[in-house]
Amino acid sequence: MFRALHVNPFFPEPCCAACAAWTGTSHPRLRWHPGQAILDIKQYRVAFVSSERVSLSDPNIESISDFMAKIGWLIAGNSSIHLEAAIAGVMPIYYELTRPDHIDYYGYVKHGVTHSAASATEVLELIERTRHGHTQNAEAIRYYSATYCTEWDGREGELVAECLQKLYLGEKLPVLQQALADTSGRH
Repeated sequence: MFRALHVNPFFPEPCCAACAAWTGTSHPRLRWHPGQAILDIKQYRVAFVSSERVSLSDPNIESISDFMAKIGWLIAGNSSIHLEAAIAGVMPIYYELTRPDHIDYYGYVKHGVTHSAASATEVLELIERTRHGHTQNAEAIRYYSATYCTEWDGREGELVAECLQKLYLGEKLPVLQQALADTSGRH
């Protein structure tokens, strides 16, 4: 199973170094941010063009769901991709390649959506401990996605459309009012 490294813009050098260090134990799959500068993307392509161990995922070609289906772990800094990984059943690991302006900006570590690693060695230790599987923290994921593991999971667009229609018609909403109140103050 691949591990994935999702990189935020502007930091190609430490990313290339991390991938090179991790190739001894697995096959990292590098996916850059969709808004990454073309020059940075060229650096990734040049660095790994002949690599048999590092594969690249272009977000403009490979969908996020296809990407998630190919990996077992996601390693990223401050990025909403952690939540996408957790919802997809992929273990997210919060690891900053460079010092961020805001640590755990989205609160994914604080709320238990993702595990945190302070070093590349800790990343490898987390992966080794969870090599045979891990359990997602459903309550932590529900903090950000109230429909997770409910009848509306994956059908959020339908839920929004139905709620808007019911509101327009003055009818009762298809979800409990208490559920909406419970989630309204979270963010």
